[in-house]
Amino acid sequence: RCPAARELAALGAAPDAGFHPRPVAWAEWRERGLLVRCMLVLQEIAGARDLASWLRDERSPRLRRQVLADLARRVRTMHAEGIVDGDLHARNVLVDLRDPAAPRTWKVDCARQRRFGTAPRRRRLHDLACLDADLRHLATRTERLRALRDCATGPDLRPMVIAVARMRRALDADAARRLAPAEPRAR
Repeated sequence: RCPAARELAALGAAPDAGFHPRPVAWAEWRERGLLVRCMLVLQEIAGARDLASWLRDERSPRLRRQVLADLARRVRTMHAEGIVDGDLHARNVLVDLRDPAAPRTWKVDCARQRRFGTAPRRRRLHDLACLDADLRHLATRTERLRALRDCATGPDLRPMVIAVARMRRALDADAARRLAPAEPRAR
């Protein structure tokens, strides 16, 4: 099946934690039987902005705290339900401020999302490391640590923060290797 159909199935199987907009439809384009392009259509969230651009522009510490706390609560709920995202980045999270007193976050681009009986620790840490890698450039250290603390379940906060930092450094190193210019080959 095409990735959009898999994503629709994954979102349909996910418990309604209200973390992603409601899927509406999917479409695929094929040429000579080969999948060329596909897309998933989600319910529109009027006025929503991606978290990365919102954090770059927003200056209110109280509102930033509220949005990051909502995101952390939703990630914690998602992991508690056995769901891991695999692609949890600030550009894949929408900020909805239709009710400024209760801002909401929405996850989009759920193609890598998987459900397990219990979310494996390594995959949960990977989700948090991906998010932390983005927040490192967009949020203050205090905001990042508070968001990680709010994502934690149980008494394992310190080991979790250390493991997330270690995994984030590994992700950063992988990204740097991919972006580095290729070494000229010796003849």
